[in-house]
Amino acid sequence: MVGKDDVIKYLSYLRELSRKIGVRVDFSNLFIRPRRKRINPEVLKETLFFLKEDLKFGDALEITRESDGDLYNFLKKKLREIANSDDKALFLGVGLLKYFIKTDTINEIRVFAPIFVVNLEVREEERKITLDIGNSFLNYDLFDKLPLGQDEEYGVRDDLLDFVKEVEEKMETCADLESLRGLAEEVVEQINYMLESEEKIKILQERLSFEILANQQNYYYDGTYLFLSNFPTELSTYKSLELLIEEIKERGDLKNKVLQKLLSSALSERVNLEKLGNFSLGDLRYEIPIPISKNQERALENAINHEVSYIQGPPGTGKSHTITALALLFILLDKKILIVSQKAPAIKVLFEKLSRILSSDENFLPFIYFYKEYKRKTKENIENIIKQLDNIKIYSIKQDLKNTEDELKQKIRDYKKITEEYKKYLKLTEEYTEKTQSFERSLTNFEYEYEIQRDFIQKLYQTYKGEIQRFMDFLKSEQSTFKTLEEKGKTEIGIYILRRKRFLKKLGMKSFTKGKRLSYFAKSLYELLDRYREIQYTADKLKGLLHDYSKTLSGLEKEIKELARKRIATLILDRIYSRAWQYKEDLSNLKSIFHYTKDRLLKEAQERVNYENVLKIFNIWITDIPSVDRILPMKPNLFDLVVVDESSQVNLAQIIPVFYRGKSICVVGDHKQLNLEAVGLGFRISNKLDTLVWERYKPAGMDYEKAKKRRLVLTKASILEFLSPDKHSEESDSLSYINEDAIVMLDEHFRSVYPLASFTSREFYDGKLHVMTRDPNREGIAFKVIKVEGKRSTRQKIVEAEAEEVLKIIKSLKDHRAYQDVKLPEYVPQNFEIGVLSFVRDQVEYIRLRLMEEDYDNILVGTPEEFQGHEKDIMIISLALDESCSQSRNHYEQKNRFNVATSRAKYFTFLVYAGLPQNFNLTKRYILHFENYYTERLSDGSLDVSKFESKLEEAVYYYLREIVEELEKNTRQKLKFSTNTKLADTG
Repeated sequence: MVGKDDVIKYLSYLRELSRKIGVRVDFSNLFIRPRRKRINPEVLKETLFFLKEDLKFGDALEITRESDGDLYNFLKKKLREIANSDDKALFLGVGLLKYFIKTDTINEIRVFAPIFVVNLEVREEERKITLDIGNSFLNYDLFDKLPLGQDEEYGVRDDLLDFVKEVEEKMETCADLESLRGLAEEVVEQINYMLESEEKIKILQERLSFEILANQQNYYYDGTYLFLSNFPTELSTYKSLELLIEEIKERGDLKNKVLQKLLSSALSERVNLEKLGNFSLGDLRYEIPIPISKNQERALENAINHEVSYIQGPPGTGKSHTITALALLFILLDKKILIVSQKAPAIKVLFEKLSRILSSDENFLPFIYFYKEYKRKTKENIENIIKQLDNIKIYSIKQDLKNTEDELKQKIRDYKKITEEYKKYLKLTEEYTEKTQSFERSLTNFEYEYEIQRDFIQKLYQTYKGEIQRFMDFLKSEQSTFKTLEEKGKTEIGIYILRRKRFLKKLGMKSFTKGKRLSYFAKSLYELLDRYREIQYTADKLKGLLHDYSKTLSGLEKEIKELARKRIATLILDRIYSRAWQYKEDLSNLKSIFHYTKDRLLKEAQERVNYENVLKIFNIWITDIPSVDRILPMKPNLFDLVVVDESSQVNLAQIIPVFYRGKSICVVGDHKQLNLEAVGLGFRISNKLDTLVWERYKPAGMDYEKAKKRRLVLTKASILEFLSPDKHSEESDSLSYINEDAIVMLDEHFRSVYPLASFTSREFYDGKLHVMTRDPNREGIAFKVIKVEGKRSTRQKIVEAEAEEVLKIIKSLKDHRAYQDVKLPEYVPQNFEIGVLSFVRDQVEYIRLRLMEEDYDNILVGTPEEFQGHEKDIMIISLALDESCSQSRNHYEQKNRFNVATSRAKYFTFLVYAGLPQNFNLTKRYILHFENYYTERLSDGSLDVSKFESKLEEAVYYYLREIVEELEKNTRQKLKFSTNTKLADTG
């Protein structure tokens, strides 16, 4: 295991950068808006307060109105501002550096900041304010914004890293602010030396004047001063990480075993994750009130059996459905589960699914669902439970639960019994198929040897069907007679000829092949007819059974799922009421946390809640990641499982404190869709700042480049990439922290019609997706490419002609459900939704503006990054390209981005473009996919679904067709798929 010091260093690195999350702290430009050219001296005077005292770290400076009225009034004003804000704090700055940049394209104050920042703790008592001088830190934001130390090819220059490290070491020897001010001047001298601009920083010697500070450019002023800044609040990611660091220092390690293993593996030697057990769903699959596939079953079992598991969900494969099933399973097992996602829309889908399933006559939600805008409803939900505690009839609920459980168990027994019978039927079907195939081979040989027509056996059977056994006895008798005569060599005597004539007449034959023995013929005929009779007997047994079994099982499945839904809704109701009564005070305390908005009060309210008891009442918690700290304390192992949806978009700093609350982890996402680097962090951290902060802490002595390969740096890896990297990526090593048997890919696609989904499956998932929407009635035209006359603007990445074409398509579809030769099929809903996607921001904004002008405000327009997680009935893709845009290929044809862009539509996609560069091979394959698909359908003839005699036959057809397609892919040969062979007529 890695030592605690290195774990602390890594968490400190994340904590330092997490200042940028949420409140977006920037100590490089504290007192002015970005890009402002001038500072108002009067505003500056209200913003900064310069101190005269020489203070030491650890000192407590007491201020009263009598001792320093100006400072006292300044602090009172700032404390009021802090009280009215959730994200403000008071700091002490050491040294003030101002740097102005003026070029042909830039004219702004780039830096107005301290060299060092000192943390303060402010205590307000009656008529007295005390400032406790805390620890100091180097202002990395300042180094990030100044034009120094950056090498475009190799990243941050070594001399800057060495210099920063040297400053950090010297800071350790500074016992007071005076020595820190001396070090600040050394820093300024070195900055001047490293500046890439000819404009240098001069040290002001003038007496303090706010006029000079406001108007002078490129200077350093030696002073210490108080200022107010944005800063992470008490319940932020920053503070959560800080609490973790404090805990490790006190206890020697993390109290969360899984996190300890993961961090040890990343920073030091590999520590294997454990398999916790061999849980199998068994009959619980019937008690989950929604249908789940085999792979979804595996996903649920993995989440129980492994410390860390991964559910890969390609587009449209039911990630939310699987997470819903996981939540329902945890109700059945009475285990605690926390489900989080970076964005509220993802958890809203889960909320809606669970609400429908767990709905009852009671006026409350039986699980905790929370995000900022839903706070009031969450509070009301808990209030409703408390109000109803005095009026509930627990006995009645328990009796309903028992009755439902008994009925459900009986239905499950019936279902299993019929399923066993159905399996026997299927085995009989398999035997029938084998016998039929064997018969066909024998019949072919018989026809060839005796020159008899193929339907001879069938006609013979029909002729003697009523007395088939007597006819079979006749054959056996004749075969014996002919054999005796043939052995005596008397084949030409009268009796033999007479019997042969009678025998052939009975068979309806006028002649017999010369040179062939009748005894062998009779024997072969007997054997064939016997096998044919057996086939017909089996076929008669099978007739009608399929319909009966299918109908019975289908009906039972519906009854079981409805009973399971009723049972699980009553079960959770029973638990909530029984335990809420027992822990009524804890429930009231939980309600109070939704009353507070100030973080200090909120934290105090959380401390009054016994969460162990509350989690017995509510075992399902669903929230967005930014809200986790608002409803849950920083306590380890609160939940049996933490599930992270859309995990490819969740950064390490935010998720580690969330994982700390769970015993096991399940990440849900898709490494073949857009990742953290593509969608953005939601906050800005430059490579320079990231490097500087990493090198400051340097956990396990690991340099920044190696940390990037290990997916440890905040800006480069999501939690999914950290746990399960892309094996083909050159930018990271292939070490995965998730065991192979703990990974499952959902392979049933439910979103798009087959022509659209088949491209996604073949291009991005090696043809492994089973398209469950496949229906011959829905395999018509689903894609249209439209080329317009136009060029991309030289000033912006806009093709106006494409935007106008998009408008035409929308108007025509809305008015006529058609555009040009495309008429929307009947299965497209009447109130269909349209989405418009472009790969470039300029085109998105331009189309959005044009749509607003035409009063189409309700149409989502966005980039692939904005569309991830969304689906629309109809998608219109505007490429905003022409033939000259070959350098844009890496952006457009990055496979994850292209995967997302082309998999949003359910029924139809329009592709609009002005031109296509020669090197856009993936886009060309996308267009050719549909051309080839529809060409093949036309050349093979359209499929007449009315010819299918049963649903089974239709299903078998598509199953065989998929096999043929897989063979074509593997052999790279075009195979002929025939549907004309008829093995046997069942009469």
